Amino acid sequence: MPPPFYSSEDFPWTTWFLTQFQDVERETIALNRGMTPLHSRMTPLYARYTEIVSGMPLEDPRWFARTFIFFTIKNSIVLSAAPTTSSLLAKVPGIVSAVLLRLDGGVHLQPHRGYTPDVLRCHLGISVPEPGKCVLRVANERRAVTFRKRTSTPEHALASETPT
Repeated sequence: MPPPFYSSEDFPWTTWFLTQFQDVERETIALNRGMTPLHSRMTPLYARYTEIVSGMPLEDPRWFARTFIFFTIKNSIVLSAAPTTSSLLAKVPGIVSAVLLRLDGGVHLQPHRGYTPDVLRCHLGISVPEPGKCVLRVANERRAVTFRKRTSTPEHALASETPT
């Protein structure tokens, strides 16, 4: 069984995001400002997939997403709004999807599994208001949201336990 979390040292491309962190942070915060609730701009298929996986109603205004890449389909509008992030994503070997997700305080995405055990997920905490209050749980292990990698095989969940 693969470990729930991997070290960033196992994947040299992760350091690119860390060395360019200030630019990535600036771009994602700018994208974050214009975010609207998920249900307002999704195709029906993606909306249903997201609602099933997250366990959250799409009408809930406390969580938002911007999709850079969805199953290799590139969102040119979002990618062009974040040139540094886009150039880094383009260099990630075998990238399938990349999403900017914002969880407001009190949001808990239900435990779920990835669609295949062949995908490695990477989470980068951009703006974490209270360290230790935003957590990623994989299998039975919980960690504060930071730059971590994990397989999508084990059940996992994400939560913002900051005040609402």
